[in-house]
Amino acid sequence: MINATHTPGKLTVSDFGHRSVNAPQCELLARLHGADYRLASVTYPTTTGDTVGAAERLANARRLAAAWNACDGLPTAALERGAVAEMLAACRTLDGVDCCEGYSLGDADYPKFWAALAMARAALAKLEAAP
Repeated sequence: MINATHTPGKLTVSDFGHRSVNAPQCELLARLHGADYRLASVTYPTTTGDTVGAAERLANARRLAAAWNACDGLPTAALERGAVAEMLAACRTLDGVDCCEGYSLGDADYPKFWAALAMARAALAKLEAAP
């Protein structure tokens, strides 16, 4: 197991990498100390003259950056153990709870429960709205 820490912060996608029909490239950049640094490159051969391959390369880079940024602040070990999928399952379970049947919450817990339910439903709505 690797115990090194990862590059902190959010990533951006740059489409300014090496361009050729044989190996289009897109870069994932991290901003450190006020400058952009290449963290990784997404490169592979194109399929038809730098059109389909280039679009797929950019889509892959965007997905990698989105996943990295969405997990900012979460420990890598937790991600490796499936924490995101488990949180999603918990949100879906919470969304399916019948709030009025068979549950007894203390007065102080009702606002916390409704806030948690609203947050879970908002997170699920974002997932369901995504193309």
